[in-house]
Amino acid sequence: SSLSKYQFENSFLVARLELDNTPPEIKLLSFSNTNSQYPKYANKTHTITARIQIIEDHISQINLDSNHIDVKVNNKLVSVDLKNISCISESEHIYDIVFTNVPGDGKLSISFLRGTVIDTSMQNNLKKTFYLDILIDNTAPVTIFSEELVADSYSKGTITVNEGIQPVDGWDISS
Repeated sequence: SSLSKYQFENSFLVARLELDNTPPEIKLLSFSNTNSQYPKYANKTHTITARIQIIEDHISQINLDSNHIDVKVNNKLVSVDLKNISCISESEHIYDIVFTNVPGDGKLSISFLRGTVIDTSMQNNLKKTFYLDILIDNTAPVTIFSEELVADSYSKGTITVNEGIQPVDGWDISS
């Protein structure tokens, strides 16, 4: 048996790999509505803007379009007019999605479907739904007026409404 005093090893750097195991993420930064007097309420005439940020360093494809964005009212898919999708900050991947003509009545939500963002590792974002704090109300309240004679030449008028309404200056609104 023979023993060697020296051992030789050769190492070669073939490649440096960065593994990306995290799919792209979409965050809701803010939302707004052109109903400035009552920002938590909107109807078909109002324009709604959702500001989002894409969290991903290696973006391959961004699909911000009607095939990848769902808008729901009361958890029912509705068709809206996507007016504009604009990049606010390219370096931070911030976008505004502007839509109007929202039908129905109920709570508003917006979903970004799987595949809205694809990274260079071919990973898709997961479906993400955001519940906006906006109530869509396209149905006018039904009112009934009744008059009660209080005294000579004086009467009390009562208006009954089938849903809650916003306060009206100078009116005593009681339920």
